[in-house]
Amino acid sequence: MGRGVQRHPRLISQVFAAMAALIVSAGLLIPVASVLAAPPRQGAVAAISSPASGATVTGAVQINGSALHPDFDRYELYYTVEPGENWVFIGEPGRQQVDNGFLGTWNTGGLPDGNYSLRLRV
Repeated sequence: MGRGVQRHPRLISQVFAAMAALIVSAGLLIPVASVLAAPPRQGAVAAISSPASGATVTGAVQINGSALHPDFDRYELYYTVEPGENWVFIGEPGRQQVDNGFLGTWNTGGLPDGNYSLRLRV
């Protein structure tokens, strides 16, 4: 406590997005009369925009960002205490793509003070 910090601050030392390994078969566009070819596939996006890296947070933390993929199925949020290899799932999987919006809520109540990382998998 001390040093003027809030009761349950969580320092997010590293915020990053990690995309699940996906195997997407390459398709060939074959011209067919009266059919428009689909636009080319755009890249996937897995990005957390807030909380920002280095932010001190407490309580229920709103996580914002983007979870987009041409073959979207779901996205998942995780956290780990630093340094850590044990990722803990946050909430429920997101079933809709998100473009620069709300991804989920991380409830930090009950977690010890320390440095944490967030991960977004699409």
